[in-house]
Amino acid sequence: MNLPALPNVANAKLPATYEAAKFALEKCSKLDECMDWANKAEALASYAKQAGDQSLRKMADRIQARAINRCGELLKKITPSKGG
Repeated sequence: MNLPALPNVANAKLPATYEAAKFALEKCSKLDECMDWANKAEALASYAKQAGDQSLRKMADRIQARAINRCGELLKKITPSKGG
């Protein structure tokens, strides 16, 4: 059984929510709202809270792990061809 070639990964579509999350994180990485705050103690508290917050990293790790698992599940469903 010959299977069609896999589409180019670089051109693969991503879910809209995934794209929105990437955009939001990119925007956040370039923006430093706290820098210009007049109350430096308040800015320091915000930076400290951000530094200790692992929730974004944990969510990203879960998304990546799910993608890896789903790739494995889908690859197992492909019947290997002889000589290929």
